[in-house]
Amino acid sequence: MGDRASSFSFSRRTVFGLDIGIRDAVQYIDHGSVVYCAGKSTVAYDVAGETQKFLQISRNVREITAIATHVATCTIALATLDDDGAQSIAIYDAHSLKREKVMTRSDVKPRRVADASPAPDAIGFDGLAFSKDGASLLAYSTIEHALVVWSVRDGTCVELPRPRQFSSGADSTTSRDGDASQSASNAHTQITHALFSPHGDDVVSVVCVGGVFRTYRVNETT
Repeated sequence: MGDRASSFSFSRRTVFGLDIGIRDAVQYIDHGSVVYCAGKSTVAYDVAGETQKFLQISRNVREITAIATHVATCTIALATLDDDGAQSIAIYDAHSLKREKVMTRSDVKPRRVADASPAPDAIGFDGLAFSKDGASLLAYSTIEHALVVWSVRDGTCVELPRPRQFSSGADSTTSRDGDASQSASNAHTQITHALFSPHGDDVVSVVCVGGVFRTYRVNETT
């Protein structure tokens, strides 16, 4: 009886629900299909056929934190945290739904030494965006500062510096010892949105708390 029971295997047939905690959790992969996150599953849904297929997610994935697609190149990017808290980004073919490569932040090259950020494993990316041509992928965190650009082709990457601090006159008078002013200034470097410019595949635009806006130009030596 025990041997017979051990021969059974289980596979998913249908996944219900949608993870609304993920930014832009539903993405088009072509004119008739979408991909979305539901818990630890990522579902490719054919609208006309009303069928589901699933991306191959590693078993040690603890949480899916962000998703993005690029329709022209049939590419899906998925940011995940594993059981040890390590962040990685997996690139999938949107047709076969097979994983093509995995990119990690451990080899990210900082742009400036002064712009020190938390250890790579301590940050979860909650935002992803492709460049217009699909050759680059931007990953960012709205919790801790992280703004990283990867080359989708070869996996090389560069980390962009923290947006410059900004403080208004009102901020500077909220505390005699300056602590509140420093806190307000730091808050204005917290990213809320980031994306590539539609007019240049090497230009990144970032919006921070308080309406602070900054643009970056990315190249191989950035």
